[in-house]
Amino acid sequence: MKLKHFYIVLLALVFHSCQKESDSIQPEIALSENKVSNFESKLISTWTDVYLQIEKDLPGFRPSGTSRAIGYINMAAYETALPGMKNYVSNNTYLRELYIPTLKYKNADINWNVALNACYGATLRHFMLNMTPAHQALINKTESDMNTQLRDKMFTDVYNNSVEWGISVAQAVIQYADSDIQGYVQSRNPFPTDYTPPAGPGKWVPTAPDFTRALFPFWGKVRAFAAKSEDLISSSPLPYSTSPESPYYKQHKELHDLVANLPHEERWKAEFWSDDIVGLTFSPPARLLAIANQMLALEKMNLEEGLHFYCKLGIAINDAAVAACILLQITHIWVE
Repeated sequence: MKLKHFYIVLLALVFHSCQKESDSIQPEIALSENKVSNFESKLISTWTDVYLQIEKDLPGFRPSGTSRAIGYINMAAYETALPGMKNYVSNNTYLRELYIPTLKYKNADINWNVALNACYGATLRHFMLNMTPAHQALINKTESDMNTQLRDKMFTDVYNNSVEWGISVAQAVIQYADSDIQGYVQSRNPFPTDYTPPAGPGKWVPTAPDFTRALFPFWGKVRAFAAKSEDLISSSPLPYSTSPESPYYKQHKELHDLVANLPHEERWKAEFWSDDIVGLTFSPPARLLAIANQMLALEKMNLEEGLHFYCKLGIAINDAAVAACILLQITHIWVE
């Protein structure tokens, strides 16, 4: 999947989800009012940093697999805290096949940070594919360290209720995700051998240095959350031509000349944003999470605001990856 298509679709995508009609993680505050808005958002950035640290190392996970994971992980986190978010609605309002269990405890018997910590741990383990034992250990350590910090002065039943609730929501979202057979299978088979790319002038071919097979060529069949068919429109591409006088040739020549003569500073900027080296940089979809973490701090979002923000971002990233592949198919550049 070409990165420029991903960004174009992401910027153009309009979605409607999680509609919306101070700084403490201390359990006594959570128990007195137990509104998610009373909690700080540090837990979100902590787990997002773990995601980014692991994601950069995962082969065959980017850009489509990670887009799907970002969508479901942040949806699960949002749904976990939703009972304490009075003016927000569940995603199952729009996603009818998404079943979220009913909280069987009083809100006062739940600590949202503990519940979220359990949810993040469970969903990262499930959705982040091809992890090494070291990656698994990082998730386990993060979850354990956060629990040690959060459990101080907390009643045992509140802690146990919260862990149980976070895991139950995580499992519900995982079940919903796995019911999308295309998403489940394709995320685990990024270079399908049953795909034969269309041949001919102007069509995609394997390129240097590794000449690998097409990556996620069927991703347009994966579940989207908010994008509808009417959103997935595209202008026809310029007709392929090798004539120096054709618009197609002129546009590519302009780009070629620009790249060939980039000043050092401009080339450095382009390389910084390339996000295309497994083991060194995270992927373009994950880059948006890194930017979101900066916004989370700059805007001083509380936990409620942060969960809503990341849920919407995750939905947009997931749908952008699906839409970009569909547009490639519509324009006959890649898939036929």
